[in-house]
Amino acid sequence: MVSLSDITAIVLRHTRLYWRDLNLFLGILYWPILDILIWGFLGSWIQTSFFIPLFLYTIWIGFIGLLFVLLLGKRGVELGFITAWFLLPFSGTYYPIEILPKWAAQLISKLLPMSYVFHAMRLYIAHAQERPSTLYHKSNYLWSFLRCNRYYTFYLLLRPYQKAWADSAC
Repeated sequence: MVSLSDITAIVLRHTRLYWRDLNLFLGILYWPILDILIWGFLGSWIQTSFFIPLFLYTIWIGFIGLLFVLLLGKRGVELGFITAWFLLPFSGTYYPIEILPKWAAQLISKLLPMSYVFHAMRLYIAHAQERPSTLYHKSNYLWSFLRCNRYYTFYLLLRPYQKAWADSAC
């Protein structure tokens, strides 16, 4: 059992250290809330509607995110958030993709795996269609999502390997 004085000491230590850097101080509030929201809702969702392929591909996407952290360190996390923030309008998070101009934005959205997921979920929520698992299997969204992820994964994994191979050959 952890005593109250131990908890107080840990909180005091973190608050005194994190006042020096705003990013570290925001980490006290941001990461616990994000963990509770993501893992709490994800855990309850997996308990209610779990099927193995979606879970495995979620882990696969997590490994891609960890690749940024391993290659770039702390700045890789910030790069991930900035990239996601930049791509959210093109993925149809806030509005349907059909509203975007066809000449550029719809072409960009076809390359993003998360646009297919958001589109399928929007169909499910707005039109009360079938469950998402059957919607993915009956539509082309899942396969488009997987094709995009496979391409990006191999690109992200092979690029550092080719660079290391070229550096070692010299």
